[in-house]
Amino acid sequence: MLKQENVILDVNASSKEALFESISKVALETGVVADAGAFVEGLKAREAVSSTGFMDGFAIPHCKSATVKDPAVFFIRLQEGIEWGLTDNTSAQYMFCLAISDSDDGSQLKVLSKLSRKLVHADFRSQLKTADSSADIVEIVNQAIC
Repeated sequence: MLKQENVILDVNASSKEALFESISKVALETGVVADAGAFVEGLKAREAVSSTGFMDGFAIPHCKSATVKDPAVFFIRLQEGIEWGLTDNTSAQYMFCLAISDSDDGSQLKVLSKLSRKLVHADFRSQLKTADSSADIVEIVNQAIC
């Protein structure tokens, strides 16, 4: 379930690492992670295995880590797209980021799977791209995955 405090809009990040640092700062402030640096490293390590880029400006960075205290989904909209290795060679400007605890029973991986399946649909992507507020994004996402 996406919470409004985990919707981060108009982020100014010029690289994956800068974005991961921004997300990790919010994750620390909201009590999702115990160590922002460890979360950044987890996201970078997962990205090194294979790109989490999707298509049409979307990516789904995620990691499973012991630093995650309260598993969460984040939605991030960047001011400008960044290189991500998307399947259609576009820049990534919209991200779902999942913070998954080491003790996950599979429920967060199910959320990841649901998001991946929804992102295949152009209407879902369009709704997210044109949403005016974080409240709108929360409603769109939670209707789709809950």
